[in-house]
Amino acid sequence: MTRELIRANRLDGAWWPYSSDVTKELAPLLDAVSRRVGRIRGVLLNRSEWAPTPLDWIPCGSRRTRISWYGNQDADVAIVIGDNDKRVALLVVPFSAGVSDAIRAMEMASTSGNGLSGTETLRVVGVSALSPDGPV
Repeated sequence: MTRELIRANRLDGAWWPYSSDVTKELAPLLDAVSRRVGRIRGVLLNRSEWAPTPLDWIPCGSRRTRISWYGNQDADVAIVIGDNDKRVALLVVPFSAGVSDAIRAMEMASTSGNGLSGTETLRVVGVSALSPDGPV
């Protein structure tokens, strides 16, 4: 993640999950981000990027973190909302990305002053967006 959460940044960092199963992938992310922003109140995820998950699913051990699903915002971004409305926008690197491309995308997303959206960042490094069924 960037050193400081700066509103001018489009992205505050990146997340490279191991799979499209959000029920396995989200808890470690929430644990890592909570060390930075405190208690996590909610997460916004794009439904098309993840394997089918019940709409009312709550991550284990998250103290009732609210998961909200969207489909019209930047498809390659997860937004984590902490106490005091601290928002962390993270590029979601497709789990199928190659190591060097994923590292480049994560570095771009974590650079202070970044102005690219998640989709633009992936496009620049040549990574295809991923749906649960495979690359798009």
